[in-house]
Amino acid sequence: DPSGQSPLQGDYSLVPRFSAINYHVTVAPAECGTVALSPDKFFYNYGEEVTVLAIPESGLEVYSITVNGEPIEGTTFTVTGNTEVEVLFSLSPLEPAGYGTEANPFLIASPENLVWMEKQAAYSENFFYTLTADIDLHESEYWRGGLGFPPIGTETAPFSGTFDGNNFIIKNLFIDTEEKAPQGLFGCTRDAIIKNVNVLGVVKGYERVGLLVGYADNTEFSYCGVMGQVEGTNQVGLLAGVAIGGSFSCCTVEGLADGFSAIGGMIGKALDPVIANCISAVTVKGDSYVGGIAGEADFSKFTNCLALGSARGSFEYG
Repeated sequence: DPSGQSPLQGDYSLVPRFSAINYHVTVAPAECGTVALSPDKFFYNYGEEVTVLAIPESGLEVYSITVNGEPIEGTTFTVTGNTEVEVLFSLSPLEPAGYGTEANPFLIASPENLVWMEKQAAYSENFFYTLTADIDLHESEYWRGGLGFPPIGTETAPFSGTFDGNNFIIKNLFIDTEEKAPQGLFGCTRDAIIKNVNVLGVVKGYERVGLLVGYADNTEFSYCGVMGQVEGTNQVGLLAGVAIGGSFSCCTVEGLADGFSAIGGMIGKALDPVIANCISAVTVKGDSYVGGIAGEADFSKFTNCLALGSARGSFEYG
């Protein structure tokens, strides 16, 4: 207006207008179950709530639901953009017989009992567990979308009980993941006792990788036998990826340990443990800090141990 006055007279409010934006929500292929969305449609609006309908096969349960790589609580999420949903299934846990006392330990007799131990690891301190039969984990390669067996104990909830394998065998253990968390039958142990157990299998991880335990903090191992293959980047060993303190007595290992740094036939990185009367018949491959018993050892004591395999690296090997 040439007069400088607004042509709009009276009170007005400006209401912004946005074009509706439609987003795709895709579901990653799932093993051991089916996954659907509710509502199920081609496009979703911003802010729309979607529920994941996951149905596991018999004997399995939903292990995790992730949205764009991040785990969610429950089964419902809000659309904020193009979204990918992934559901992993694993074996359902089964509480074992027994009371967890030294006189009446938990009796571990099945894969479902081992998965129950994984769920209860945070509460394992001062409890006793005894293997009562050989356990075959041959189906574990299909669990968790191919990641395999869920390790017993984590860094925040380590296994801290007493596990007596009773000279039985846990065979066909399978783990294959790029997660940086410790990997093994036991992921992380602290102030624990593990004895008379035999483990056969394959464990592949990133670091702190072992067939029996990924990270052992002040844990006592005795009369344990391990056979198989472990692979990772750093701190890889057939018995333990990392051992801080604790002891290893009368243990035997056989197989292949492969990685980059701190790769050992028995222990990847040993910091202050006592290792006595142990035998390692392992082919060890790595770049640096490669050894038939331990890849990297600081303040550690070895007594009457024998390495029968081979160790090859670019430097610091033997």
